[in-house]
Amino acid sequence: MEKFKWPNKYKSAVIFTFDVDGCAEQQLYEGNTLGHNSAGDYRPKIAVPRILNILDRHGLKATFIIPAWVAQRFPQRVKEIHNRGHEIGAHGYLHENFSTLSESEEREIHNKSGKIIADMIGTPPKAFRTPGGPLTTRTMKMLLENGYDCDSSSVKNYFPSRVKLEGKEVDMAEIPFSWLTDDFPYFWGGYEDKPGPPSFMPISAPKDVLEYWMAEFDGIHEIGGLFVYLNHPRAIGRISRLRVLDKLIHHIKATPSVWITNLREVVNWVLRE
Repeated sequence: MEKFKWPNKYKSAVIFTFDVDGCAEQQLYEGNTLGHNSAGDYRPKIAVPRILNILDRHGLKATFIIPAWVAQRFPQRVKEIHNRGHEIGAHGYLHENFSTLSESEEREIHNKSGKIIADMIGTPPKAFRTPGGPLTTRTMKMLLENGYDCDSSSVKNYFPSRVKLEGKEVDMAEIPFSWLTDDFPYFWGGYEDKPGPPSFMPISAPKDVLEYWMAEFDGIHEIGGLFVYLNHPRAIGRISRLRVLDKLIHHIKATPSVWITNLREVVNWVLRE
């Protein structure tokens, strides 16, 4: 079994990340509609403050991954997240699928998105999660060119690592997540986007999801891995689901020898000399 050395003799590590997508993806593919806007606005207006309060109550810092179009719609909320000590990461402009774009189109989005966030909070984003579609070598090279030192788009491991491009390690950390600890498959519902007849994804009961997440954390802790909690305010941000988040944090904090930290600290640890 692979081993990873954490600082201060911690056995495992936990980080919390939140993708604040608003209605960027719907805006990109379906245009401006009142229904999408109302659902999208709930996320930064109502859900994000509730999430911030839970994190404050537990003394935790997280990373909020935000499409730049959403940041433009809610600049005060983005500044509040930053001012309360949380990292802002990049997520495209309108939650694009970069693999469908030309090189020049993708480069323009990275440049524009980074500048929008930097102008808003005074520092450029250094963390990235691909908004849609597969992550490509072209994207990784552009991220390095733009000063990013972290990608959290992979699901291939329980441990963080340095990114390898074309066989060579580069100054970027890979922070893997898992669909099992992503709230979207459990709490959003809707039709799966796949070939063939439509298939409905049922919404899970909060108590069942809490059981899944606690079991996954317990297993990752046992092997000394990294538990990356990836949630979306549109899904986790309803009151019954926020109770799941609170109870999960209590469970993690009650476990000995866990480094409950943030994405930036893990990146710095991976890239340490």
